[in-house]
Order: sequence, then structure tokens, then C-alpha cells
Amino acid sequence: MSNLSTLSTLAEMTTMTGMTKYLVIPIILWITSSVYLALMAYSDVKTKEIPVKISIGFGIAGIALTLFSSMIFSYGSVSYFFKSFSSYIIFALIPGAIVFAVAYFTGQAVGYGDAIVITVLGILMGGKGVFSLVLYAIFIAGFMALVEIFILKKDKKFEMPFVPFLFVAYVMANAAGFLF
Repeated sequence: MSNLSTLSTLAEMTTMTGMTKYLVIPIILWITSSVYLALMAYSDVKTKEIPVKISIGFGIAGIALTLFSSMIFSYGSVSYFFKSFSSYIIFALIPGAIVFAVAYFTGQAVGYGDAIVITVLGILMGGKGVFSLVLYAIFIAGFMALVEIFILKKDKKFEMPFVPFLFVAYVMANAAGFLF
């Protein structure tokens, strides 16, 4: 068995043949996204706050994994590496930027914490995946809001944390195989 240090393991991954190297990074990103979303959903339900430091840590981890993935798939071409990495990051940040704008212009009808979570998920999942996830979550949250208003007779101004709906949508979409 080879040396188990992190750097040697990463170096060995770049020389892997077959499907192995194409599956390792997506699996790591899936696990990272799952853990992050579960932590944020729990925090949003319990405290109605999103821990920014944890989000920054997961965002940095996502950028590092994306950098590494871009290095593996660039096949030695520096220009392809920068092109693939920069386009991925730009498109990954668009859904979060849209939610930040909505939060700003609506006086936080959608909270900045939700925007932070969506931004980090964009880094971890890519723009297309997180955009789909947000649409699923909005549908689920809307359905639950209708239940709360019409069946449970709550006031129309009640607030619901949004991140748990992101988590439910993530679990459902992954179970159905829609995101990956």
C-alpha cells in the first residue's frame, strides 16, 4: 500500500485510469453538500440563523475541490484549466447572487442566510444543480405554506425557515436522481 499522506493521495488520483478518477471528486462533493445542508437546516430550525464561519469553511472546501477537479480534467492544458474553473465558479455564484439581490430589494423577505447557503451550494453543486434545487425547494415551501394557512389557519405573515426545504428538496432530488 502506498503512502497515505493527503498530497500523495491527491497526486495518485491525477494518474488514475478508468472511471475511478471521474467518480472520486463528485462523491466527495456530494458528501460535502449533504453534510453542509444538513448542518445548515438544523441550525436554521433551531436558531433561525446560519453560521457564517461554517459556511465560509464549506465554501473554501468547495473551491478547493473544484480547483482540484479542474486540474484533473484539464489534461495538462493551463488555458483549459483556467477556462473551466473560472466558468464553473461564475455560473456557480449566479443563483446566490440572485438570492442576495432578492433579499436586499425585498427587505429580507428571503434572508441573507438563505443567500449564503445557496451561494455555498452553488460552489459545491454547480449553478445548474443549485438552481434546480432552489426551484424544488420553493415548490415544497409553497405547498407547506398553503397547508399552514388553509389547514392550520396560521396568519399569512408567519415566517418559515427556507433551508430545511432546501434540504428536503436535496434529499428528494438525489433519491430520484435528478441532480447528478
